[in-house]
Amino acid sequence: MARSHVFIVRSDIRYLGCDAWLLPCGSRGRPAQEWIPRHLRSFDKWPERPADFTSTGLRVLEVTAWPSDEPRPWLVNVGGRAGQDVSWFVHGLQQALDAVLPTLSGRPGRFGRPKPLLATPLLGTGRGGFFAQAGDAVKAMLPLLYEAAKK
Repeated sequence: MARSHVFIVRSDIRYLGCDAWLLPCGSRGRPAQEWIPRHLRSFDKWPERPADFTSTGLRVLEVTAWPSDEPRPWLVNVGGRAGQDVSWFVHGLQQALDAVLPTLSGRPGRFGRPKPLLATPLLGTGRGGFFAQAGDAVKAMLPLLYEAAKK
């Protein structure tokens, strides 16, 4: 059985050869245009936002209508409030991992990889306000990512 790894890279995850990726969005359930890969900017089949898609409720939505030959994005609500604690972003990451990992379990990865690859930006380090504390965000999220890699 192949060992699992967590890679931290400075890269544009929109174009990574992954199997699934976490796509930041606000509480309306729509990502900022810059998060959409250029060749998919006309995509308009976003999932309906359920009533409990809030900053304290459900924060993850699968984009099921995404083209099947592309890595599947999962919307993650990172639209917190000013001064949001890093633990709030960690909770969103945990929700995302809990939703995405079962869909990848037991599948081989794209391009002949023995395991699937999930890509995630450092949630909260862009418009979430943690840009200057990105190291703190990494430190808080790494334990979840290591555990997810084992699964």
